[in-house]
Formats: sequence, C-alpha cells, structure tokens
Amino acid sequence: MSTETTALKLPNFNRPPRILVVKSAYRKDIIDMLEHGATDVLHQAYSKVETIDVHGSLEIPAAISYASKSSQGYDGYLALGCIMKGATIHDEVIAYSAYKSLLDLETTQDLAIGCGILTVNTEQEAYERAHPEHQNRGAEAAIAVLGLIHIKQKFGL
Repeated sequence: MSTETTALKLPNFNRPPRILVVKSAYRKDIIDMLEHGATDVLHQAYSKVETIDVHGSLEIPAAISYASKSSQGYDGYLALGCIMKGATIHDEVIAYSAYKSLLDLETTQDLAIGCGILTVNTEQEAYERAHPEHQNRGAEAAIAVLGLIHIKQKFGL
C-alpha cells in the first residue's frame, strides 16, 4: 500500500466478521483491482467474504439494504464501484446519490459500510486509486468497514 494508507491497525475480533462485498459491473478491470486490495485486507482479519455483482454504483446501496434485511447475518458491507466524469453531470448525480444512500444506511440502520466507490476524471486516475501497489482504495475501504464493525461491537450494536 502507498504511504497515504491509513495508520489504523486491523482490529481483533472474537469471531470472524461476515462481510458482503457489493460491486458494480461497470469498469470491471478497475473493480477487480479494488476487490483484490479489499479482499487481501479482509482475509488478514480472517473475515468470511461473500460477493455479489450489481449493474452499477447506483444499485449498490439498494443491494446492501436488501441484504441487511435478510437472514444472512452480515456484520458489514463493502461497496466497490467506479464513477467516471462524463460530458454531462450524470456522474455527479450518480455519485451524490450513491454516497448519500450509503451514509443514510449507516446512520439510520446502523450498518457498517466501507465505501470503495471511486469518483474520478480519467481512467488513469481510476487506475492509480484502485491498483493495490498504488493508492489501494479497496484496502482502505476494507480497513474502514472492519473498524466500523469493531466500533459497533464495542457499543453492543
């Protein structure tokens, strides 16, 4: 990971956390890099990881909401997507809506969600942010969700 990566250490858990990775089908090469970085971290924490694909980043919050209402018993969720700037404001609408929806799920339903949805201007920016040997934002999102799960457990949620 790059020197920009968080200094937080991975928490210890009494039992392996169950994580659902929800990933966009758009920009598969970028998403695969995010997933690689994320799953490396999740496996270091002995997490049980399941993955589902959705159409795009806008569908990620809905899939997480559905999963949280199921009997699957996930401890946390990891959102992986890549929204690239286009000729219109479509990317801004999608990014705002996805991020706001994830935040609402975290704060109103007490869900632990690591957000690895990139918002970039170019393919090169996406590559730099996603690649495990560069900024490794997938790993950052995994560290975030593990930290939130740990905090939830600390407060008995």
